[in-house]
Amino acid sequence: MLSPTEPASVRKSIPQVDFELDDLDADEEKYLDFYRQVAVREDMLVPLAEHHTPNGAHSWSVNCTFSGSLSGDEVNTREPELRDLYRELIEGKANVPRVGSVVELETVHPRYAVLDAFGVVVEPVASYLRELALDDNRPLTSRSYAYDMLRWHRLLWFLGVAWEQATEAEASALVGWLRAAENPQRGRKNRDAPPPGSVNLRTGKRYLKAGYAPTTINHNLTVVSSFYAFHRHHNRGPLVNPVPESRAQRQVLAHRTPDAIMPVFRRARLRQRVRQTDPRAIPDGVPLCGVGDLRG
Repeated sequence: MLSPTEPASVRKSIPQVDFELDDLDADEEKYLDFYRQVAVREDMLVPLAEHHTPNGAHSWSVNCTFSGSLSGDEVNTREPELRDLYRELIEGKANVPRVGSVVELETVHPRYAVLDAFGVVVEPVASYLRELALDDNRPLTSRSYAYDMLRWHRLLWFLGVAWEQATEAEASALVGWLRAAENPQRGRKNRDAPPPGSVNLRTGKRYLKAGYAPTTINHNLTVVSSFYAFHRHHNRGPLVNPVPESRAQRQVLAHRTPDAIMPVFRRARLRQRVRQTDPRAIPDGVPLCGVGDLRG
């Protein structure tokens, strides 16, 4: 479907382009109504081609979609046993086994790899991490991305879904699981250590909670989305990215100049709300120890 952003009166004056589709012109309100009638969301459309004028005033995009994608609400179409498993994950009643691992390799590209339960390198992840390293990302970035991919593949292995058949249903299950599961990194070996989520009485800062932080969940979704975008570029994997994205945000940012004010967008589906925190500072009641030892 062609979806130009210029005014409708100007668009209709272009004779070589036909914006008519079943009595529907390119007016924004009308094609949004068309989305609602056929139950198609904008983030389900896959951009096949885009064109932007040099001055950024006009934009055209050719998109397609297909009926094979599943959203989190469409899990009901699956088998009863699998449907119950998805719901248990989303409700936090099931836990994903911690199989597989992330290992450091002797190679540089990539520096890290994800192994499955049998100790075999997961090749789709290896090629993605290799590309990430070749893009001059730091080794610690590859390590962080590798753990996010391990978490995603643990979910797919648990559900019995191949990585190239993943849909939005699996992404919804991932978010639901991470929202309810406990983060193993939050374990306390010292019994006298403050409990997760409590407040430090000296600094007034709150310790990390026992579960996964919203920023961690959003980062995992970003890595999964990037993973499938990489493989789609090479004609591998599903046509529709399992992670929803804000298509309106992507189109607006395509025309944004570096010195322009960053516009505010509604969060994409499945993205978690991140609370704005105050900048780190030394509380007023804490003495500045060691200030007298400083020398100019």
